[in-house]
Amino acid sequence: GANLKTIVITSAEPQAGKTMTGANISIALAQNGHKVLFIDADLRKPQLHKVFNLEKHNGLGDYLAQNADSGPVFLSQIIQDPGIENLKIITSGIKVNSPAELIGSKKMVDLMAEAKQGFDYVIFDSPPVISVTDAVILSEISDAVIQVVRSGRILAPVAIKVKDKLVNTKAKFLGVVLNDLKAEHSDYGYYHYYKYYHYYGEDGQGQKPPKKKESLKERLISMVKDKFNHKVGVGR
Repeated sequence: GANLKTIVITSAEPQAGKTMTGANISIALAQNGHKVLFIDADLRKPQLHKVFNLEKHNGLGDYLAQNADSGPVFLSQIIQDPGIENLKIITSGIKVNSPAELIGSKKMVDLMAEAKQGFDYVIFDSPPVISVTDAVILSEISDAVIQVVRSGRILAPVAIKVKDKLVNTKAKFLGVVLNDLKAEHSDYGYYHYYKYYHYYGEDGQGQKPPKKKESLKERLISMVKDKFNHKVGVGR
């Protein structure tokens, strides 16, 4: 809708495919002629710089953590061009302390307000909800939120609990994107809570994520139509 310009992409658990889903949505919107800014707001386990083969430095962390000592950092200085028409990217930037605090800061509100002036859609890749609060905090100051679920990796009650958390934010809950749906995963398989909690950790310190084989722009573009075929609407 015309009023839904800032959209958060998140999941319950890590490795649900939220970053690739966000990339697909961003590219699809850009290909339809909309100006899109895709921002890596996962300051704990950032992936966008890998997906689009961009420099990680000079990104969101630099903007949010700027102070009198660092000097001013402007939005225009952290925007990168991935080579796809109508699409621009902001990577995670420097590693910061207290990511959740910065995500909910006035600086983030200022960034959103300025970005809305120059772009039709501002999409945020945000950490999973299960172990850190970043996505919920970001949803409180955004227009809309989408939850990504990978079939076979999480029990339905856990996914629903996360959905309820997101529905209770100020953002409009747009629905669930279901990845890798297979017949044998109809019960959502098993959910290893402690493994995922360790993966992210409360402070974001966990094991390194596996390298993504899907990090080519061509692969992203080819996946767009398929991704939208798997979108399941469960708006309020």
